[in-house]
Amino acid sequence: MKNRAAPTPAEVEAIAKLARTIGENPRDRESLSLAAEQIATGNGELVFNGLFDTQRGTDGDDASAINGTMSLLESMMGTSPGVGGYLMARLYPIARRRYFHHTCDAIELWMADSTSEELAENLSRLAKEGVRPVLRRSYEAWAAQIRQFRKPAG
Repeated sequence: MKNRAAPTPAEVEAIAKLARTIGENPRDRESLSLAAEQIATGNGELVFNGLFDTQRGTDGDDASAINGTMSLLESMMGTSPGVGGYLMARLYPIARRRYFHHTCDAIELWMADSTSEELAENLSRLAKEGVRPVLRRSYEAWAAQIRQFRKPAG
């Protein structure tokens, strides 16, 4: 992946505000469009981290954050599967480390059911972001599966 300039403090704050807005209304098309732009420019991790932090309870509990984030992401899949699915892919390793098998299974099912080319592109981009090899293979496989599913029969 190309080296890009680190976001400025103002950009980081704008992304955090965007994440809070999405946390309040995960179907807001304008916010999801802005999130898609951030993902496309390489700031998807900041969007995810901001959203995840909005779901973390005052006690800092990852379990609350995983469950709350997954609920928001499922809500946004009908409006913006490219953004929702990308953010689910970011949630996947966290859920795996905490043995949230139900969340991992749900993410895998969402990926298997998707026909979003935007999501396939986002997963391919994520696979090139220096993730662990096992995650890279999962992201690449999900992207390939989505593209295969989209091909016309015959």
